[in-house]
Amino acid sequence: MATTNMRSSTPTGYWGPPTSTIDWCELNYEHSFYIAEFWNTISNSLFVLLGLYGLYRSIKMGFEPRFHLQFIGVMVTGFGSAMLHGRLCMHYAEVKDVKARAVARSYVTSSLIGFAFWLMDYHYCHIVRELPINPQGHAWWHMFMGISTYHGPIFMQYVRMEQLKKKVRIHDTCIGIQTIVVENIGPDSPKKPKH
Repeated sequence: MATTNMRSSTPTGYWGPPTSTIDWCELNYEHSFYIAEFWNTISNSLFVLLGLYGLYRSIKMGFEPRFHLQFIGVMVTGFGSAMLHGRLCMHYAEVKDVKARAVARSYVTSSLIGFAFWLMDYHYCHIVRELPINPQGHAWWHMFMGISTYHGPIFMQYVRMEQLKKKVRIHDTCIGIQTIVVENIGPDSPKKPKH
């Protein structure tokens, strides 16, 4: 995490000097006059994309609205974090079966890997800034936490379908991202699970 001294050595962009209590290791306004922390801002797009995908699948498969809200929460987290990193303003700092085991494992693993990147960025910023290429640890944290927060509702949907005795399977889409497929939804079966 950057200190006040590090802040004063970075340029001031469109939004003015940072007012948030946290300023991450990425140099401010290094890549854009309009985005304070470029990589930390755009890496939040994964939260939004996975949240949209999860919401689409949740609606398509007929899950209850509570699951839709979880995916909306994933998107809101991404937007809020992007607003914080894009401006570094205090106001935005406040927004912020075997296959089933694989989803749970991905949820936990992504969280731990993301946390490791966060720790590196937080505690070793002074070393990271001296490297020829900044590995953008906090941006990687966003990516892994986006994957993690997406898999939380997926796991809960699986558990809910098991409770309702629905035939459900988890489908691997790409790069370790899973989704739920409810197989016994037909004309004689209600699309939406009953509470």
